[in-house]
Amino acid sequence: MGTAATTVMVTAALTWRVSLDAEAARGTSTFEDIRNDVTAHVMLGVTVALLALSVLNTVFVSWSTAVQARRALAVTRTLGATPGEVVAALCTAQLLPAVGAIAVGIPIGFGLFSLFSDVVVIPPGAWLAVAAPAVLLTVTALAALPAWLHTRKAAGCALNAEPV
Repeated sequence: MGTAATTVMVTAALTWRVSLDAEAARGTSTFEDIRNDVTAHVMLGVTVALLALSVLNTVFVSWSTAVQARRALAVTRTLGATPGEVVAALCTAQLLPAVGAIAVGIPIGFGLFSLFSDVVVIPPGAWLAVAAPAVLLTVTALAALPAWLHTRKAAGCALNAEPV
């Protein structure tokens, strides 16, 4: 959910930047410039806040996934899986919902922006082509940290540990 909300705001912020150029082409007054500056600051603040919440959400979900799967992953490690394979499995488990969140977040970001603007614009595809993989790369990095910390323990310790 946090990844989708972040994608929505990033898409809306990119669309906002393109709409400013479209409004400038029509000719804007000083009042509209001031309004655009204030709105840009508000959108940046909301985007940064959602990004911070999304980072925390991804870390906590990744951590709880690693804790819940620790016995199953310890068994796979005793059967020959390397720590890198365990980290890759946990990262993949986090990436699958993130791909869906991005696929839903981009169109919702366009829709959200169109609700509040009379200018219909779409940011360049290159911007979205950079933003979507950047979100996925961030989710992967944030998911890898708890997974890597989980693989630092010996597999036998995880099998002997009391259930939580």
